[in-house]
Amino acid sequence: MNSNPFDRNEYVKRLTDTERNQLIEKLQQALDWIDEYDQKEPILRSQEDKKKYLQKSSETAVISHQLSQHALIVLNQVAYLLTDTMEVMEIAMDIDPSDDDKYYTYCELRKSYVKFMKAFKREFRNN
Repeated sequence: MNSNPFDRNEYVKRLTDTERNQLIEKLQQALDWIDEYDQKEPILRSQEDKKKYLQKSSETAVISHQLSQHALIVLNQVAYLLTDTMEVMEIAMDIDPSDDDKYYTYCELRKSYVKFMKAFKREFRNN
C-alpha cells in the first residue's frame, strides 16, 4: 500500500480480501490502543503517549474513510449489476409474458431491487 493516505489511486482501486482484512486489522489495533490510552489516568499519560494518541486518532480516521469509500464503490457496482439484471428480466417478460415461473421470479427480483435501491439511495445521501 502507498504511504500517502490521500493518494487518489489508493481510494479508487479495488481492495483484495487480504488488503481489506489488513486495513480492518490495522484499524482494530489502533482502536484498541486508543481504548487503553483512554483507560489510563490522565496524570499517568506521558507526552509520548499524547503524541501517539493524536497519530492513532488520525490513522483511524484515514482508514475509516478509506474503507467507507471502498464500500461505496462496491455498493455502486452492485446497483449497476442489479439494474442490468432487471433490464434483462423486463426484456424476457416482454418476449414471453405468459410464463408463470418467469413472472414469479421477476416479481421477487423486482421486490428485492426496489428494496435495495431505496437503501442505496438512503446510503448515498448520507455520504
